[in-house]
Amino acid sequence: NLQHNYYQLALIAPLAVLTSLGLFTVVSLAERRKLSYLLFALCMIGLITEPIFYAERAYYEVMHAPIASGELINALTPEDALVIAAWDRLDVRSPHILYRSNRYGWSIKTRDLNLERLLQLQALGASHLVIVRDGEQYAPQSNNSESPGSDVNGVIATTEWPDGQALLFDLTVVLAGTAGALSDSQEVRKVERQD
Repeated sequence: NLQHNYYQLALIAPLAVLTSLGLFTVVSLAERRKLSYLLFALCMIGLITEPIFYAERAYYEVMHAPIASGELINALTPEDALVIAAWDRLDVRSPHILYRSNRYGWSIKTRDLNLERLLQLQALGASHLVIVRDGEQYAPQSNNSESPGSDVNGVIATTEWPDGQALLFDLTVVLAGTAGALSDSQEVRKVERQD
């Protein structure tokens, strides 16, 4: 999943012909020189299986973030929810998280999140935001003693894996808190201007 070499498919047929010619030559040399077919078979098995094991080690990585965050979204959001998935490790066109969650929405890099973009996406129907963090952990704190499970920041739930964490937010709560913080800061600025 790390290397998408679909454009090399055209090379498979010519390489198969060249490989068969090479194998035919090696087999004919083995017959002439009376080499053991067992030794020849072991060498061929090694040559065929080694690239497979190398490819699994070098080109395939199980990405825990899309799996865990997709399961979190799938479990806690309505089926028709439009989700904003933010993770800096993937390209913005990557469907990894949204595919795992069985939801539609937008992929965006975390560093590109801003109030204006969130408001635009909310106007297009976005209802939830998931932020995937690599390495660092965030523990949401509740300021409400009456309902300790709620979070003023709009965090619905979190999920963790060994090297990261995903946080699922209710976008309406996040933007309402941001708008409140913006209006408070504007009032402070107005007070400062009057003095």
